[in-house]
Amino acid sequence: MSGLGVVGATLNTITFVFDVADCVKQVIPKDEELLRPSGDDVGGSAAENPSASGVGTRGYPYRPLLSENQIRLLLLEPLAPGPTQDSQPICATLHHVEFDSESLSTRPYKALSYEWEVRKYQFGKDYYYPFLMIDEYEESIRKEPKNVNPAILLDGHTVHIGKNLYHALKSIRHLENGTGDKSSLWLWVDTLCINQSDIQERGHQVRLMKRIYETAEMVLMWLGRGNTLTRMGMVAMNMEPDDFEKLVAREGLIWGELEGIRRICDMGYWRRVWILQEVVLARDYLVICNQDFISMEKFERALRVLCQHALNWRGFLRGLINRLPKTPAQEIITWRNTKGTTSPLIEWLKICVRCGFESTDQRDYVYALLGISDDCKGKIEPNYSRSAEEVYSSAIALIEDKAKGYNAIFCTNLAEFMGLDKWEATREV
Repeated sequence: MSGLGVVGATLNTITFVFDVADCVKQVIPKDEELLRPSGDDVGGSAAENPSASGVGTRGYPYRPLLSENQIRLLLLEPLAPGPTQDSQPICATLHHVEFDSESLSTRPYKALSYEWEVRKYQFGKDYYYPFLMIDEYEESIRKEPKNVNPAILLDGHTVHIGKNLYHALKSIRHLENGTGDKSSLWLWVDTLCINQSDIQERGHQVRLMKRIYETAEMVLMWLGRGNTLTRMGMVAMNMEPDDFEKLVAREGLIWGELEGIRRICDMGYWRRVWILQEVVLARDYLVICNQDFISMEKFERALRVLCQHALNWRGFLRGLINRLPKTPAQEIITWRNTKGTTSPLIEWLKICVRCGFESTDQRDYVYALLGISDDCKGKIEPNYSRSAEEVYSSAIALIEDKAKGYNAIFCTNLAEFMGLDKWEATREV
C-alpha cells in the first residue's frame, strides 16, 4: 500500500471511533496565534494595498506606461535542466504590451489569482480535527523564518515579494516544467505588473482588470501550499470524473479525502473580495494547491457531484459532506454558473456582506466589484486618492438611484461591513 493509502486507512479507522456519533469536538491548537489572522495577512489584490505585507517592488525601476491601453506582462523563465532545480532562483522580465488583439495574439498570457499574503490560519472558522494531527507541511511552514521575505530576479534586479506569491511562482514554474514545455511563460501578476507606488497607475490598471481577466487564456488560482489533508482532497478530485462519482455514490470517500476537499473549499483564498471578479470573468481556470492542480471541468464536476449526493449519505461522514454546499468555494462557483458575468452592484455587495468577504483596503469592497457590475460604468471609477467614505457614498448614491426603494438597513450594514462609522458614512449620502 502507498504512503498516501496508509494515511487514508489510518484516518478512516480513527474517524470511525471519534465521529460515529457525530459528536466531534473541536481541537484548538495550543498556539492561538494560528487562529488570529492579522490585518496584514488577510489577502486581496495587490492593487488594493501596496504596503499590505511590508513588501513590494519599490526598488524596481519601473518605466511608465505610455498609453491608457498598455499593460505589463511578466515573462517567467523556465527551469534550467540539472539536479539543482529546487535551488534555482526565480528569474523573470517585465514587458510593456498594447492591450489589443494583435499584440496579445503573439503573447497569450495567464492571469494569476492569489492571496496577497496567506493568513496564519487559513482553513476558516468552522473546522475540526477528530484527533490532534501533526502535519509535515504545516510543521515545515511553522519553522520558516519570520518576517523574512524571499526575493526574485526581475530584469536582473533583486526584488523582495511576499512568501505566498514566491511559492506560487515557484510551483507554476515546476508545473510548466513537468508538462515538458521548456519555453518561457507569460503571466499577469498584479503585484509585479502594476507600479504599486504610483496611485494614478493603480487606479487605471484596476479599471482594466475586467479585460485582463476575461482576455487571459487561463486564470491560475493559487490556493496556497496546503497540507497533507488538502493533498488527499486534490488527489481525490483529480480522479476520472465517472470513477469519482461512483466512489461518492457508494460513500467510498474516507475522512481524510473528504476533510481535505472541505478544507480546499474553505481556504482563505476563497474569502477575498477580488476572487468574485477573477473567477466569474475567467474563460478557463486551473486550481493549484502546492504541486497539485485540477482543471476547471474536474473541479466543478467534483463539487457538483458531492453536493448532489450530500443528502443521500447515511454514514458517519454525513455531517462533514453536508458542510460542502456552504463553503465559499461552492457558493462562488454557483454564482459563476448562474449569475453570468454581470449583475447590479447591490447584488454583489449583498453577497459580500452575507458571506463576509475580506479586503485590506476598504475601498476595494466597491472597486473589486466594478468589473462584474452592469450599472457602474461611467458612474464609479477606481480612484485611490478618494477616501473609503467617499467611495461608500458613491456606491450608496448609485444604489439609491437604481433601487426602487432606499434600503437604510442595508446601507448601515454595508457601512459596518466596510469598517466605517455608520453615522459619518450615511450622513454623506
